[in-house]
Amino acid sequence: MIIIHTALYFEAEKAIKHYGLREIKDVALPVRLFKNGEGSVALLVSGTGMTNAIICVSSALTYLRAGRGDLFINFGIAGAAHGSEGILKTGEIVRAIKCSSRNGRPFYPDVIYKSSFKLAEVVTVLGPLDEISHKYGENGLPAVLDMELHGAFTAANMFLGPEALIGYKVVSDMAEETRSKGGLIDRNDAETVVSLAWDGLFEEIDRIGKEAAERLSEEESAKTIPDGAEEAFGELCERLRLTFADREILKNRIRRDALLGIPAGENVERLLKLLKEHAPKTREERELFFKNEVMKDPFEGGDPVD
Repeated sequence: MIIIHTALYFEAEKAIKHYGLREIKDVALPVRLFKNGEGSVALLVSGTGMTNAIICVSSALTYLRAGRGDLFINFGIAGAAHGSEGILKTGEIVRAIKCSSRNGRPFYPDVIYKSSFKLAEVVTVLGPLDEISHKYGENGLPAVLDMELHGAFTAANMFLGPEALIGYKVVSDMAEETRSKGGLIDRNDAETVVSLAWDGLFEEIDRIGKEAAERLSEEESAKTIPDGAEEAFGELCERLRLTFADREILKNRIRRDALLGIPAGENVERLLKLLKEHAPKTREERELFFKNEVMKDPFEGGDPVD
């Protein structure tokens, strides 16, 4: 599932229409939550600020039962930090390679999926007039200032790994200039840059979602026993009372033998038959059987594998 988070509804509106999302209204949640019919895309609108982001993202991901294979994508407007004005321009999209704030550890999302956008640090501040905002943008990375990403990542990281945390920001203003104007930005200008940004983002998000699904499928495939031998493999493990580590060792061994020409199904059935013939009763007998019979290398004259 692709889970998109924005702070404000106008930042989400184009994505809601693009993905055909409908608001979930039959569940009491402290967040506006939208989802498509297939359950492949969800979107939440949290309101501004880190506190709202933490509460709303954690409650939404709990409701959605987010876990391995899902992606969390934050999107919204941000101001280019002092020192980044000559590097970033209004309307430009950046992807977070670092997210920091005055509270808590910084996040370093794993950029394992190729991005066509400039990488940047996102600094989460209290607001446009936050006195620390002018101190950033001098560490070699362009920097933008937002109000939610650190809180959103804090909550999402309880459910998902760093490779699944993705942050996109579109530059809506220059932070120092906005400070001089009392922290106000033009709403029409912000809506325009958001709309244009989504046009550039949809293709990348869809591609990353597809790559993530393929990656998960490959991982699941690597965990299975070929030839439909999972049930017999489970019985073998239960009879030998194997630990998780020994199960994984045996699984990898069977998969290796299958690649070398020994059908996994026949291999597991042979081991089950041998187990029933020997019928080890004690833990010591089971461990000895596992080492000398189950892990015996058929390509090395019957000698046990160390």
